[in-house]
Amino acid sequence: MNVSDRKIENVKVVRSNLNKVYYHSPDLQEFMGTAWGVINAVSDMVTHSEPLRKTDSYKENLFGKVIDGHGVIDTAYSLLKAA
Repeated sequence: MNVSDRKIENVKVVRSNLNKVYYHSPDLQEFMGTAWGVINAVSDMVTHSEPLRKTDSYKENLFGKVIDGHGVIDTAYSLLKAA
């Protein structure tokens, strides 16, 4: 599998953002080490972070994803549920 440098850098940025939210958000501190804390950190990250690629319609697209089910949040939930 050939992965571009851009994709690798994007993964590093997302990991860094998630770590910042999970470990440093004051409203999540009492939920550290819990699945609830992880889901909330993922949700905060995907709904409040600047997008990697900002398009004219990114806000509308984000709203639609949140209403219809955001793939990243849904995947995090599934992984935690399976653990």
